[in-house]
Amino acid sequence: MTSQDGLVWRENTLGDPEPHWAYEPSIDAICEVLQKTLGKERVTAVDFFGQGAFNKLYTAQCGAEQLMMRVSLPVEPSAKTLSEVATLEYIRRNSTLPVPRVMDFEASGIALIGFEWMLMERMSGQPLANVWNETKSEMSWSAKEALVQRLVRFSAEMYNHQFQNIGNLFHTHTRKDSTGSDDTSDTYTFEIGKVVSMEFFWLNHATQDVPKGPFRCSRDWLAARLAFKDNHAQARVQAHNARESDASMDEEEDDADDEWEAAERTISIVKRIRQLLDDAFSPAVLEPEPTVLFHDDLLEQREYPLWKAWDVPASLEGQIRNEPPQADNYHRNESGVIDGLYYTYLYEYETAALRTLFLNKIRDVEPRWLAVFESSQRKRDIDLAIRQCDSEISLRPIERWLPDVERSCSDRSLYEWVYGEWMF
Repeated sequence: MTSQDGLVWRENTLGDPEPHWAYEPSIDAICEVLQKTLGKERVTAVDFFGQGAFNKLYTAQCGAEQLMMRVSLPVEPSAKTLSEVATLEYIRRNSTLPVPRVMDFEASGIALIGFEWMLMERMSGQPLANVWNETKSEMSWSAKEALVQRLVRFSAEMYNHQFQNIGNLFHTHTRKDSTGSDDTSDTYTFEIGKVVSMEFFWLNHATQDVPKGPFRCSRDWLAARLAFKDNHAQARVQAHNARESDASMDEEEDDADDEWEAAERTISIVKRIRQLLDDAFSPAVLEPEPTVLFHDDLLEQREYPLWKAWDVPASLEGQIRNEPPQADNYHRNESGVIDGLYYTYLYEYETAALRTLFLNKIRDVEPRWLAVFESSQRKRDIDLAIRQCDSEISLRPIERWLPDVERSCSDRSLYEWVYGEWMF
């Protein structure tokens, strides 16, 4: 396994593991790398821009041009960077979705910076969550409709570019060569490789004896994800049993018992979902399953089976609210600022309306998308159950959903149990 030097896992205030930087990337090292890549005379300034869970962003001023340098934690060494480079290039060549051009990259982490990096052109705009969320709405309704139209167009474009196997997208020539390349010829070819996602690299998942893909069929992919959930829950039960045998347990005993109970419920749910897989997904697949490029929030694209890829984007999921909130019904403080609940309910109402718009538009543009979507609810429910079976908040809805599904008499989806009523 490639080195994960520079990455440490620490518990947050809730006791959950989070990735952290063992040391900070050096601005001087970033500047030196950029000077070697672009020419010493071109780079005039490098500044920290922001960061996410796995990456730090820096702006690089190169004359009149401003570029973005993204430095990444080695959560999935080499593979994450290589897949992201290939995916950005694939989208740029095969869709109308605007993505930055990758100018250079280093996927080995063996460099002056000490981490993997990617150099990209800087695009105008800002994250959607900065202008439209549960606390504010700075986008016009027409702008939101235009965004949905673009998502519909992208979904339809990807239908015409299908692959086989479930996994991440890679350049055939860069999977073996982790150095940057400025090859912009039309001879690029792509292939599906291992899955690179949080479910597969979180904490010690990369070293667990669980298949990482590529997967020929949905059943094998879902079974691997279930294995991670089961392993984690089993480890929590074992840790609890070890504490039980320790006579020095203190006032944290109640919390430990709650965690143990939740883990036991997860183990039970995993066993029941495994029994559903053969009914919902064929265990014998002669040919690899067709897949399309997709990710719930368009941040980490990978090849998903059609039933999973052809789903409403995660940014349009949520509670149903059929009527818009009336501002006059909400309290304002002394400065005239309206109660925050107003924006929460407004966000839910607008999201629900945009979901309906998305489905109506995709029906017009690509009716085959909608046909798959409407016939795949049970498969999407199983996927949702796997995603949330280790979440204490979701355990009860899943346990209420399972009996009817097991008896093949369910007329209510898991989405309905989780969100309170039918999403659409």
